[in-house]
Amino acid sequence: MSVLCCRIPNFLTTLACQRQPAWTERPLALVGPDERVWAASPQAEQTGILPTMRPQQAQLLCPEVLLRPLDMPASQAIQQQFLELLAAWALPVEPHAWGLAYVDLHTVARSAESTRPLAVELGRRLRQQLGDALQPAIGWDSGKFTARAAA
Repeated sequence: MSVLCCRIPNFLTTLACQRQPAWTERPLALVGPDERVWAASPQAEQTGILPTMRPQQAQLLCPEVLLRPLDMPASQAIQQQFLELLAAWALPVEPHAWGLAYVDLHTVARSAESTRPLAVELGRRLRQQLGDALQPAIGWDSGKFTARAAA
């Protein structure tokens, strides 16, 4: 097996901060339609705020946290664009989470040397299409777990 993992760290909070740059340096928690935290910025995570938490719990941990609703349509559109860029190689793509997917490379690359040019090209295309703020972390190995750890 040959698996490429592409992960964009802090995908949802980075998207939100692109639309509202003033939020960038503040602890931010995005609340989903289920009234739970779906994503927390690194500053919010440092205070103990985690996904699935109730907003009231997040506010108790960090009174200055910005609790904002997740812009689901905009997030889904960028997620779809991300997945389409991965699918451009016409290889199997398995979405796993927001900004995280696996690409099955077993038919085209079986070594680090043969995977490296593909990873470089993918990173370039993602930055070009999605912007530098959505910087991808790309890892490769023979299984999903280790490919994700490498990313």
